Amino acid sequence: MQDSMIGVGSALRKARERRGITLDAASRDTKLHIDQLRALESEDFEALLGRGADDAREFGLAPEEVAKIDDVERTPSARLLADMRQSGESFFQLAQRMSKLHKDYFLGLYPPNERRLAEFAAAAAESHEAQARIEAADKIDFDTYLARYLAD
Repeated sequence: MQDSMIGVGSALRKARERRGITLDAASRDTKLHIDQLRALESEDFEALLGRGADDAREFGLAPEEVAKIDDVERTPSARLLADMRQSGESFFQLAQRMSKLHKDYFLGLYPPNERRLAEFAAAAAESHEAQARIEAADKIDFDTYLARYLAD
């Protein structure tokens, strides 16, 4: 194999060997299991990925989370992509539809609090009135304001 075609694993192995670092020392220094380093240097990426689920189980990750490591099609992003492909929606359309579903769900949990809605409406009306007063007090047009602002 030509050096220009060298793989990442081979390049790492050659660099380690050039520096005289053993696999044991590299494992200790990188905190990677020696089997992981061997798999990386031999470009056995399947073996590398397989350890993720084993480690997750060892650390007590929930079985449904381990399943996502074993089968990436179970991840939320993969499920959304599959949903988009099936429905033919753009991401924007999917996001709008999902937002409406979530809105409807949360509105269904609790009836609207009429007192809080009235407070929000009053705050919005007060904000609009304040904006109108500020705009009415302006004595210069926007272009003049912008020119003065940029000159400072």
